[in-house]
Formats: sequence, structure tokens, C-alpha cells
Amino acid sequence: MTGRLLTATEVAERLAVPVSWVRESTRSGAMPCVRLGRYVRFEQAEVEAWLEGCRQPGARSLFGGWRASDERRILRAA
Repeated sequence: MTGRLLTATEVAERLAVPVSWVRESTRSGAMPCVRLGRYVRFEQAEVEAWLEGCRQPGARSLFGGWRASDERRILRAA
């Protein structure tokens, strides 16, 4: 991990979306996050990588990008 962790509000501002959208994306597993007890934070590099994945044609998931289940499936197949 490098740098300061971001809050949902900071991520929402950077993506120009409502905070509720960021929280729902996190709850659904679409957006990568770091859980610290009841707190949820975001690594800037992970959010940027997730966003890049959203730009790819044919990106899967409700919110158009990364899902933890996709990563597990890919790792099992390797």
C-alpha cells in the first residue's frame, strides 16, 4: 500500500458520482476496498485499476468492472 487511503466521499468526488453509488458498488463487491472493522477505505491505485477495467470492452459486473469473485475464478483456473 502506498499513500493515504481514500474515503467513500473522496472516491465519489474523483469519479463524479454520488457517495451512495460508491457505497453500493462496494457492498456488491464491484469496487475494490479495504475493510477496517466497520470502516471502508479505498487505495487510490486499486480504484484507478478498477476504473481502467471499466473502460475495457465487455467488462463484466453490474457496475462494469472488477469483482472479487472474478479474481478468485481466474486464480483457480491458473
